[in-house]
Amino acid sequence: MFGTVITGQGHLRPFTFFELWMLFFNWFLFGNSLWSINPYRNDLNVILQNPLMFFTQLIFLAFFINGVIQIIKESKSREELDSLDLILYVFSLPLFLLCLNFIGFKNTYIERSVFIVLPFFYIILVKGITGLKAKPISLVCTIFTIVLSIITLTSFIKKSDEWTVYAPKPDWRAAASFFDNELKDTTKRVFIFAVKPPTELTYYDSRFEEYKIKGLDVSNKTLRKLKQLSEKSNYFVNKLYLDLTRHIQFRKERIANAQSLIFFDNKINKENIYETMSLNNVKTFYLIHKIYHRGDFRSLLEGVMKDPRFQLMGTQSFKGMEIFKFMLVS
Repeated sequence: MFGTVITGQGHLRPFTFFELWMLFFNWFLFGNSLWSINPYRNDLNVILQNPLMFFTQLIFLAFFINGVIQIIKESKSREELDSLDLILYVFSLPLFLLCLNFIGFKNTYIERSVFIVLPFFYIILVKGITGLKAKPISLVCTIFTIVLSIITLTSFIKKSDEWTVYAPKPDWRAAASFFDNELKDTTKRVFIFAVKPPTELTYYDSRFEEYKIKGLDVSNKTLRKLKQLSEKSNYFVNKLYLDLTRHIQFRKERIANAQSLIFFDNKINKENIYETMSLNNVKTFYLIHKIYHRGDFRSLLEGVMKDPRFQLMGTQSFKGMEIFKFMLVS
């Protein structure tokens, strides 16, 4: 509807052989919790700087390889290929992402997009551990794996304020409470600007509504094209046109009745803010900084702070975010 494609978005990165290694033997194995590593740091130094992690990874690599060997042996002994499906389940999606990277699609991957592979990876891992010929060694390896998993889970729980499998959860409830108090002190609409969309505010308070800059303009262009197609009596296109029309009309009504509008765009700047405030005859506005998804917020904040048309009225900090209150002075 809005003409955007997920390929190439800022939170995605290229899927390389290094990422494949880290996917299996850091994200799947340790949940990025036992040794927490910046997911966008794509270099071998992250492994070399953690020799204990690398040694542990090599141990589980041996288990994994043995699991693949066990599966191949089973398929040969049974003279059927059904058990080989498990290997395909593990490698098909990662190999597809590798191929996309090689043909030029550089930003297509984030760990959770391959999460579906996790159970199959562990099945092969378990087959490798239980398939060891020496049963006492197999038992020791099983206990070692269980203990390591418990330690990993404990580490994940303790690191609630650190980026592990995902960014720590910001305290949106406290932020919504802050804005609730701000709304009580004004009869005018409250305007919020952000580089990354603070969608969670709309969950905690129905008076908030998102408005992506130029978002509805793009939708109108799409509608005009669909209307031209629908005039040719294509049932499905006509139905899509009617559904989109209703959806956009509903969004416009929500925006018109919202007490607080949230404007967001990765390229938003001080001129966008000044123009919006002037057109709506509103003096006070807020900038929200999502600490764990900062985008280009620093440039936006520096531009607003240096501009004499704006005056900083105060700041509020909550877990995972900062809120800056400004006033338009000219």
